[in-house]
Amino acid sequence: MRAKIKITAVLLILALLAVKAVANFKTAAHQFCKYDVNNALNLEINRQILNFIVENKSLQSNICSFDRQDGVIKSINVDSYAVSYITAQICEKLISAISEFGNSGFGMPLGNATGLLTLSGKGPKIKIKTVPLGNIAYDTESQFISAGINQTLFKLVLKITCAYETLAPFSKENGQLYFTYTLCEAVIIGDVPQLYLH
Repeated sequence: MRAKIKITAVLLILALLAVKAVANFKTAAHQFCKYDVNNALNLEINRQILNFIVENKSLQSNICSFDRQDGVIKSINVDSYAVSYITAQICEKLISAISEFGNSGFGMPLGNATGLLTLSGKGPKIKIKTVPLGNIAYDTESQFISAGINQTLFKLVLKITCAYETLAPFSKENGQLYFTYTLCEAVIIGDVPQLYLH
């Protein structure tokens, strides 16, 4: 009878330790996915956008043209084909980057799952995978920003939203990253007013 009680007590303690370990692991995986994976993915996507900008400077110079009269910009013409082409190329690079990033995966140290600070960052790695959700949304926006009494800053901006999901044993985390890419900008100088009142 005492042997059964001891076995039951040991099994109960092991079950409680297992539940605690799973809870600790879920917390550690959640934090790892939310911060480490998010930061690494953010860096990778920014690197892809920067590489595209460097490789395609000539494309960007053709996006906007300006009609001038007496040295003053009177109208702005936007090449919608160039904007569409650049947008498609950037989005294709980002989808590819997220897919490759997910295939390589991440390794979270097992020590992070113990909940003990002394073991944090130690032990074998547990694989965490990043899965693209196939949701890259983009939009172009024209902005006219006051830059002084007679000056206006014109910007044509590409706004990109990337959705992703990170998967780990017992845990998953959804996230979104936001990027802006200035396609072109110019300062439009107007007439200097004869009188300025607040």
